[in-house]
Amino acid sequence: MGTLLAVDATTSHPAYSDRPSSRWVATTASGPTPGPGHAGPSGPVLSAPARGFLARYARTLAVLLISMALVLVVSSLVSTTEWVSSHPWSTATAATTGWVLAVAPWLRRRGWRRGTVHAVTWAAPTALLLPLVLIGWVSPGALILWGPLTSLFAVACAMAAAPDTVTG
Repeated sequence: MGTLLAVDATTSHPAYSDRPSSRWVATTASGPTPGPGHAGPSGPVLSAPARGFLARYARTLAVLLISMALVLVVSSLVSTTEWVSSHPWSTATAATTGWVLAVAPWLRRRGWRRGTVHAVTWAAPTALLLPLVLIGWVSPGALILWGPLTSLFAVACAMAAAPDTVTG
């Protein structure tokens, strides 16, 4: 804690004649220092609504991360088949569509509004990734990763932006 010097305006007042005559008084940046017998809180204390929000946030993102890992594992297992290797864009489209069809009902079941679900599951990822796909910066294999990951980022941002409206 840094010690700041501040001008004490009360020293020139007659009612405060018992104060030191110096105009500069040492104060700490965080306010008064508690006495030596003061135990104080042992750590950060969260309110019940904050704990509830953080639990919902962590649970929602954990389930999405697990399901995204499942999509990636399944896509890597089937990537060696002849049909998948000869139709990479169809496979990538099917994988990302399957992700949307799995995540959207789950978010709706958790109490998310329909418009928010549409925005985070397919609208935001499509708006962000389609231009990159069209100019060739995203391959079919990368789309299988970045489609769900972009959706996961959108869910995290939606929950952080409006914690009261997105129950998650």
